[in-house]
Amino acid sequence: MSRALLRDALWRQLGLAVAVMLAAMLLLALAAYGLLRGFEQQAWRGRQAEAAEAAAASVGRYVLRAEDAIRFAGVLDGVYLEAFPDALEAILDQDDLLLELLRVDASGEILATARRGAPVLAEQFTIAEASWFREAAAGRRYLSAVQQGATPVPSLLLALPALDGGVVVARLRSETLWDAVDAFRFGEGGRAYVVDREGRLLAHSDPDRVLASFSLEGRPELAALRSAPAGRWSGAYRNFEGLEVLAATAPVGAAPAAEADTALGAPAGGGEWYVFAELPRDEAFAWSRLAWRWLTGALALLGLLTLAATAWLLAQLIWPLRLAPLGLPLSPAVATAGATEADALGQTQALSRRDIEALRGAFDDMYNRVTDIDRLTSEFLATVSHELRTPLNSVIGYAELILGGLNGPLEAEMQQDVEAIYENGQLLLRLVNDLLDLAKIEAGRLELELVRIDPAGLLEATRAANTRQLEQKGLALALEPAPDLPLIWGDPLRLQQVLDNLVSNAIKFTEAGEVRLAARREGDWLVIAVSDTGIGISEADRETIFERFRQLDGSFTRRAEGTGLGLAISRHLVRMHGGRIEVESQPGAGSTFRVLLPIEETPSHSRGLAIGTLL
Repeated sequence: MSRALLRDALWRQLGLAVAVMLAAMLLLALAAYGLLRGFEQQAWRGRQAEAAEAAAASVGRYVLRAEDAIRFAGVLDGVYLEAFPDALEAILDQDDLLLELLRVDASGEILATARRGAPVLAEQFTIAEASWFREAAAGRRYLSAVQQGATPVPSLLLALPALDGGVVVARLRSETLWDAVDAFRFGEGGRAYVVDREGRLLAHSDPDRVLASFSLEGRPELAALRSAPAGRWSGAYRNFEGLEVLAATAPVGAAPAAEADTALGAPAGGGEWYVFAELPRDEAFAWSRLAWRWLTGALALLGLLTLAATAWLLAQLIWPLRLAPLGLPLSPAVATAGATEADALGQTQALSRRDIEALRGAFDDMYNRVTDIDRLTSEFLATVSHELRTPLNSVIGYAELILGGLNGPLEAEMQQDVEAIYENGQLLLRLVNDLLDLAKIEAGRLELELVRIDPAGLLEATRAANTRQLEQKGLALALEPAPDLPLIWGDPLRLQQVLDNLVSNAIKFTEAGEVRLAARREGDWLVIAVSDTGIGISEADRETIFERFRQLDGSFTRRAEGTGLGLAISRHLVRMHGGRIEVESQPGAGSTFRVLLPIEETPSHSRGLAIGTLL
């Protein structure tokens, strides 16, 4: 009887142990799934907030680009515009973003106008009653909703106060903003769009929605945005297309309110813009759903294995008890097997918990560091772009206007002073641009805009860009393009930057002789060679000149201008095009830099972000 009771007790205890173990595994699986889902949601919210800020910065550059031209026009008063009636036309020709530019005085009387196509702003009969005039005359920036109907090209209005109390207003091409927003993607289905304070859609990947004057008025996401501090909000909702999405918002601003120029535009009043960055909920939680399927499958398999092991263990324990009435003794190993297995299981579970905690801590630390680095990089790019490039462009622009004789001929000494301002401004602007490119490369944010390029035109543009430097050194630049050069895929601005760097270096280190710029086809490669008769480069230096902030030693090179970034950035840009840079040189015998670019019918190299860092 006692053996039967013992047998039944073992069945109950082992069954209870198996049930508890399966329940514990289920709870552990649910906890792991919840933890993974929480991490995934937190990660996507952080990425979306950064995506919204990046999109807002991109849209802000659109506004800032127009503001630079408008602020420049705001400096020109009525006397100047009367003396130089084509001044606004010159500003308009500098940027195809501008469709029309209008300068009025404090009473709304037109001082000057420039336009592409039919006039719209200049044809208004009651300028003084227009919303844009009243807002800008009160010292506030004015941004309108999308304007359509008056001309075939949809547009936006941007108005700023002028120095003399008048107003400058520009009609901007909406399609430029639409293209910038449509190009901004993250994940598989993530996208961004722009609305104003009233919820009116200003830019979207589907232009028909913008042209249909679609508005978010009455929708919960707009109400949440309006109640959010500083226009930054994140949450989940069903968007106006019926998709369940996770979203984050960010305000668009060309500059912080505290830094706005009180004379040329106070902090924005009406018409603030905001960016929504949306990601489908299914995509946001795709990994956690996949992990749950794997987890449940593994749990089911583990449960089956546990049941099989339990059945085997019970058989080992119960069978001797059934044989005991026949006089067979119980094995000591059987009596102690349960305790041994339990101890081993406990040690394994304790070790697993420690590993999970260590991995979670390492993951949290890594995520926080990556987030901080990305945020600091974005802040650096935005600060340098606004705080350095904008005033530098203004200084260079003013110097160029003065050198062009807009205020009359200059005395020889003043001519030299203004030329020094212009040249040093260009030098500092190149340094700022190099630092920005370096920061973009390190952050993996440098992008290419690939088009078909005529190499001969690229060579001509390089000669034109270096004319002033050639004249100052008394050197000639010989162009040697081979006949029938093939078209290549590339970013013309970035390839121009590479050739400008190489030609500028050749001029810089050549005291006498000439610089040659040649192009020819070698098999499947286009080879562009920049040769000079300068000081040359030693074999040891040829290994290091492509490193950041690295320049040649020697008294001659110490007198040469430069930061040591040009060749490093040039090599990275050429690599992004699928090519390479080679150098041939001997000290005292000049140098030849060869840029090899692939000749392809369709681009096969990187069209998007630059990956990695400079070496």
